[in-house]
Amino acid sequence: MDRKQLEDILSKTMRDMSLFVRDTDLTPNQIRHYVPDLIIKERAFVDVTYKVGGLVTDHRFTILSNHMTSMAMLEQGTNWGLCIAQKDSYFWVLDKYEYKGKHQILLLHLPKEDWEAFKQIPIESQLRVIKILRERFESTLQLPPIPEVTSQEWLDRCRFPIGMDDDGRLFPLGT
Repeated sequence: MDRKQLEDILSKTMRDMSLFVRDTDLTPNQIRHYVPDLIIKERAFVDVTYKVGGLVTDHRFTILSNHMTSMAMLEQGTNWGLCIAQKDSYFWVLDKYEYKGKHQILLLHLPKEDWEAFKQIPIESQLRVIKILRERFESTLQLPPIPEVTSQEWLDRCRFPIGMDDDGRLFPLGT
C-alpha cells in the first residue's frame, strides 16, 4: 500500500470522530498488555458511553470512533448514553497514560475492512491527538462522576477488558 492510500485510510478513520469512554478496573496482568502501537480485536460487543465525567474506577478506555452505534433509543430509563462497537471490532492502542493513580488507555476504533493498514502507519502521526486527550483526561478527573455511568449495573456491563480474556490473553486478530 502506498503512502497516499495510507493517508486516505487514516483520514477516513479520523473524520467526524467522537469520543467515548468505558470505565473499569483492570488487573496488572491485563493492563500490561496495552502497549502503544498494538492492534487488538474484541470478539464481543463493546458497551461505551459518550458521557464523560469523573472516574470512580482506576482505568478508563477512551475510544475515538466514527462508527459506534447509538443504542440510547433502546434504553429504558437508564440514561447511560449507550453506544456499542460491533463484535469483532479492531482497535489501535495509541497510548497508555497514568495520572494521579488513574489510567487512561487510548484506543482508535479501526474500520473492519482496513484495520491491517494501521500496521504500516507510524504512531508518531497521532502524537498531537495523544497530547490533547491526556490533557482532557487530567481535566475530567476533576469533574464529579456521572451517576448513570457509575452505577453498579453500568460498571458490571463494562467490567471486562477490551481485546483479551479475563486472564489477559489477547484474542487472535484473524477471523
